[in-house]
Amino acid sequence: MKKVLYCVLITYVLQVSAFTYLEIAGIRPNLLLMLTCITGFTMGSRMGLLEGFFAGLLLDLMAGGRVGFTALVYMYAG
Repeated sequence: MKKVLYCVLITYVLQVSAFTYLEIAGIRPNLLLMLTCITGFTMGSRMGLLEGFFAGLLLDLMAGGRVGFTALVYMYAG
């Protein structure tokens, strides 16, 4: 579980720093969503659900606005 949380934090930092400038035809990659889907496929739906919740909650808390909507969407993706 700790490895997953570390991966979420590292991926979040990469997404908001380095991948902000990487844009192809106006589209930026969403690394946290990709990581959530990969974790759900490889480690099972329960781990994907937990990672999706924490990744979405992290995005909600840092972006401001409604807290919980992105967490709900990422949980469904995981």
